[in-house]
Amino acid sequence: MSIIFSPDSLRQQVEAATGGHITVLYDDKGYPSFMRVIPKFRYEDLGLDSVRGTGVATAFLVNGQEKSELFVSQYQASLHDGRAVGLPGKDPRTSINYDTAKAACEDKGPGWHLMSMHEWAAIALWCKANGFTPRGNTNYGRAHDATHETAVRQDGGQPGVSSGTARTMTGGGPASWRHDGTAAGIADLVGNVWEWQDQFKIVDGEIFCTTDNDYTADEANWQSAGHFLTNVSGTLTLANAQGTPSEDSISSTWNDLAKASGYTESELMKRLMVSPQTETEAQGALYARTEG
Repeated sequence: MSIIFSPDSLRQQVEAATGGHITVLYDDKGYPSFMRVIPKFRYEDLGLDSVRGTGVATAFLVNGQEKSELFVSQYQASLHDGRAVGLPGKDPRTSINYDTAKAACEDKGPGWHLMSMHEWAAIALWCKANGFTPRGNTNYGRAHDATHETAVRQDGGQPGVSSGTARTMTGGGPASWRHDGTAAGIADLVGNVWEWQDQFKIVDGEIFCTTDNDYTADEANWQSAGHFLTNVSGTLTLANAQGTPSEDSISSTWNDLAKASGYTESELMKRLMVSPQTETEAQGALYARTEG
């Protein structure tokens, strides 16, 4: 990853304050982003090898080449001068399509890229393995399951009031809204705004993805996973064959996602948190549209 490192006072202060868990990286225009450093881990390190196999988590593999660490933005991105930046206390950028979001990340320079499905899933699995589920803005500026946990809304509204635009400023919530329960954690992975993840798509129910975190792979070269999301009588179902496409968006509680009779599991689908497994049950739902 070719990133500009600078020994400036901001970077020194941030690293000192967080024990090196957070650093500041600069893009091609010199704009800073606060980045969480995540050292490489293996699935067996998380105690998940009985279900997800062994070896380096796919987030740390780029076209088969192992990486010693990841840099993940500590904050949801805001947009500055056409560049995505991860900074605290900002209004996160919304109403942005996939192509524009991806360009705002990649245009920052070599190595910068839109967060991938592999990275998001690896962080989620790390959280579950450590017995922690982060909360976030899931109820108009507060956590729906801990309503005393609030953050400043960008519209100035009171937490819990359904009128207005209820997203919160980046990183404004308590430590429980961060991936490791500390101030040095990745903020707002849960709730607040819809986020794009790269290297994964569904076409007429068929799942296409990269086999590892190859952020340089052209979308045309993403592989069919041989797995499908289908609409079976109004029930979202994971299957090994394509069903009848349905334009309607359907959903399922993630833990209860149906699987077709005789469904053959995929290690990659389990690693990407597509196929639910009992040892990593989680809050939330899966929404899909199986046509188009």
